[in-house]
Amino acid sequence: MFRLNILFWSAALAAVLAVPAVASAPIPLNEYQDLDNKALTLEQLRNKVTVLIVANRATADAATAVGDQIRLDLSGEPRLLYVAVLNLRDIPSFARGLAIGLIRDQARTAEASLQARFTQTNKDPEKASPKPPLLVPDWNGSLALKLWQESPLAEFAVFKDDSRRAGRYEREKVQRVQQQLENRVHVFVLDAQGQVQAHYLDAGAASLTTAKVRALLKESRAQL
Repeated sequence: MFRLNILFWSAALAAVLAVPAVASAPIPLNEYQDLDNKALTLEQLRNKVTVLIVANRATADAATAVGDQIRLDLSGEPRLLYVAVLNLRDIPSFARGLAIGLIRDQARTAEASLQARFTQTNKDPEKASPKPPLLVPDWNGSLALKLWQESPLAEFAVFKDDSRRAGRYEREKVQRVQQQLENRVHVFVLDAQGQVQAHYLDAGAASLTTAKVRALLKESRAQL
């Protein structure tokens, strides 16, 4: 049984990596700012494979755990850009300053913990430690929505539907489904053109993301 499970998951992983992504519109990350109100620049994004992890307050801890594993697995990769998209649309405008302060404190604690973990587990002295993530507050949820709308996962088509003309019952049903999907840990992988190449969910996203990023980096190096 154990051997069969290994074969099954190996085949599943190969299938995930082999299926071509549906062409998507580039995600305009340069239209967004980090916690210091500095816009993401095209130079930061140039020739990078980007991992975006999307979380809200309910999923922040789980997202940190998934993201830490991805960053450890891909540490030292110069062409990786790691972005944490903080879906904060439920934070009122008057509380944004307080929220940013709390996020900074939590980020410093989490980063110190990750660096200590890297030092303890890394056996290659030449391997660079993970770079700090770019933290992007998504105050109105627009970036998260763009990502969900470009998701290759079939269930996220619900974010593309225009439910404004639907009746109340149907509209509330769509909103419930959307909320359930929002309260997952989302990891998106973007290619060097900013197009979504993969969307993974929850704890299992770490290994799949690492494999996808390595495949994209290998592919891009072969094209140079």
